Amino acid sequence: MAIFIGDANNKAQKVKKLFIGNAAGKAQKIKKVFIGDANSKAQLVYTAFDPPAFTGTYVMTLNDTSDPSKGGYILCKTSGTLTLCEGIYDLFLVGGGASGGGKPNAGGTGPGGGASGYMQTRKQIAVTPGSYPVAIGSGAAESSKQTPQAGGQTSVTIGGEIITADGGSGTTGGSFAGGAANNDTTGNRNGFPGTASNKRAFDDASMPLYGGGGGGAAYYSNGYRGVGGAGGSPGGGRGAGNDGSRAAGVANTGGGGGGACWANGAAGGSGLVIVRWAAQ
Repeated sequence: MAIFIGDANNKAQKVKKLFIGNAAGKAQKIKKVFIGDANSKAQLVYTAFDPPAFTGTYVMTLNDTSDPSKGGYILCKTSGTLTLCEGIYDLFLVGGGASGGGKPNAGGTGPGGGASGYMQTRKQIAVTPGSYPVAIGSGAAESSKQTPQAGGQTSVTIGGEIITADGGSGTTGGSFAGGAANNDTTGNRNGFPGTASNKRAFDDASMPLYGGGGGGAAYYSNGYRGVGGAGGSPGGGRGAGNDGSRAAGVANTGGGGGGACWANGAAGGSGLVIVRWAAQ
């Protein structure tokens, strides 16, 4: 709730911060203001708004850089503790991406790419002031196993509830599938592409896309007999082929890693958490 102040000759201006003190002491910031009289219960008329604070790596975007109360969001890239003031928040979570399938000691069938992490959106969460743990799911490490390995779970504990987004697993166990394994039964020796993402944070057209499956490896017989499958944009890694080595999923997108013969499958990309607030 906002307070405005002005006089008869000027348009009232929104109060951003209130402080109180005396000549002998340092002024202290006021968190809340109540107004009432002897015959009625005091009513809350002002609540101070401080932007979120986070102990890990983050990027904060404000609608108005001079006034955080006008809305914005914080993107948490690593695990840490998130401090929020009272308000209504939206959360978007992405789990870690699966690794690509790998065959470090063999050719033949090109292993598939890893699935992207799962995604979770929660809106209009009423939050009391406090500190909340954030765990960012890691992308699966590069792997020698032909089946893509699972990425880590992303979670936020808030308001007595644990909100989660699982990591991708296998080729199809995620929000966006990796490219399938290629055993050359159809005469197409190219790796299959990962599935491109169409998922934006909060389903908001102004927000970036996240996820993307990893590309599958090309079939290998005395050398790759085709190009590796493209990674699904924006975060999927390319599968191995005669065009070069495989690529990992992009960090903080939950993208899947690319598959490979005669090498480990590439690592998946780590997940993320985005916390958004509207104008207070």
